[in-house]
Amino acid sequence: MADTDESWDVEEEKAVRALRPQVHGYYAADPGIRIDGAAFDWSWDSSANLDRPWTKAVALGRGSLRGETDAPNNWQLVSDPLPSMEMHLVPPGRVVRATGIAIPSTFPELRFTVPAHGQGQHFG
Repeated sequence: MADTDESWDVEEEKAVRALRPQVHGYYAADPGIRIDGAAFDWSWDSSANLDRPWTKAVALGRGSLRGETDAPNNWQLVSDPLPSMEMHLVPPGRVVRATGIAIPSTFPELRFTVPAHGQGQHFG
């Protein structure tokens, strides 16, 4: 558990958002996330970013105990015996085959453009 107070600097990461599960019935997993790689600040923890406009953290209220009645919010504090989810970058792999388009031999280091509305192009 993190014990945060006003000594922490914070920044809202607008390039990361939770996805609402599109299921009917019971759903027992964390929501997926969408990361906009073009907007994400990949060097957020770099010492070169010390002059960034971060703001001081503020208390938004206390968390609620699970099952608490008349709770001030729905941030329920429930202990979780599972370890935190891992999230790390992994190599993107390589193109195995492509038809109708030339893939650079240095992909993914060298980017390329897939033409829109191509006819008869199959990728796999």
